[in-house]
Amino acid sequence: MQSSGNTPEYVPVTEISSDAARPISLIFLANRAFYASPVNDTWFNATQPLPRSAGGSEPSLYYLSPVPGSVLGCTEQAQIW
Repeated sequence: MQSSGNTPEYVPVTEISSDAARPISLIFLANRAFYASPVNDTWFNATQPLPRSAGGSEPSLYYLSPVPGSVLGCTEQAQIW
């Protein structure tokens, strides 16, 4: 997002912008989950180790995302018959 004065302006990356006026969907993911093992998924990334005090059967090490959130963007196109 860029701003000009007090008005924010959304400028999509080249990969999802086009000459056609297509709707753009933005899906936001808040990465606040703790995982028992590393997750190497592009969107659900959780590779940062976090030591925890183990009690009983709980794991002594958790993994969380190194970023607080992610955004997935895509363009939409429909064909009317």
